[in-house]
Amino acid sequence: MSDADATLAKQSETAQVRFRKPPIIERVATVSGNISPEQFHSRMDSWKSIVAADFPIYDPLTEWLLNVQEKDGVPLLDEAEPEVVVTHRFSRRNQNGDRTWSMRCPADRLTLNLHSEHNEPHNFEELFAAMAKWLPRWSDHFGATAYPTVQLDYVNLLGPQTTPTFVDRNGGIQINRLIEVFGKIPGPHISIIAPYDCRVGLLIEPNRCMVNIHVHAVRDRDAALHVRVDLQVIATQRDPLTSADAAMGEVRYTHDVLIGQFLAIFTEEAKTSFEPL
Repeated sequence: MSDADATLAKQSETAQVRFRKPPIIERVATVSGNISPEQFHSRMDSWKSIVAADFPIYDPLTEWLLNVQEKDGVPLLDEAEPEVVVTHRFSRRNQNGDRTWSMRCPADRLTLNLHSEHNEPHNFEELFAAMAKWLPRWSDHFGATAYPTVQLDYVNLLGPQTTPTFVDRNGGIQINRLIEVFGKIPGPHISIIAPYDCRVGLLIEPNRCMVNIHVHAVRDRDAALHVRVDLQVIATQRDPLTSADAAMGEVRYTHDVLIGQFLAIFTEEAKTSFEPL
């Protein structure tokens, strides 16, 4: 077995690890496709009808892009009308009114979001099955000719609801017990305190795969402290993939890479608290 084959086999084995109570609150899969703007805009209304059964709520996201010019070193707003960018979003909610699934359709990609629910963390296979269902339909409908990028994001939230045994009596998160790198910070100190904001990019395979990791403190509506850990895997190809099936293979590959990073980032104590299956 070659080194590359051994690495892939190890990734596949690692990806089978599952937990009963992972801190994952959202899983997001994105596949980009080469689509002409004309086809995208002309076929969007019919796409809304196609997805309505699975995603009955249409709630688009609107952004305003302002034009800024620099004059004598001073940024000034351009008098031209701001550009409005609309991202078509379709979703469905559970009986409690919480969003469980959503689909986003910018002009050149398909994104599916799977949100965890109380006592139902969900899993990657659900997201994979949904993408396997909708990617070919999206591709055929809008006429995608190639798939240059596949991306997978996991949003993890550490706090009183997800990791209660790591919250001290003052409401602080004992991040040094949860995340490997924070348990190895040199120099004398009593504890690690917020705010903190750490980012790192990892090259996994040249010209194919990279990982972005972002760890930062956030507060909820009640001002309770949480730690958010964003894991993002981006897979690209020098020669874009030419079929939806090949793109789905890359979705699986990004998951294998992401789970490997998940297992490396969290401490053994943290992973035990997630209750391995």
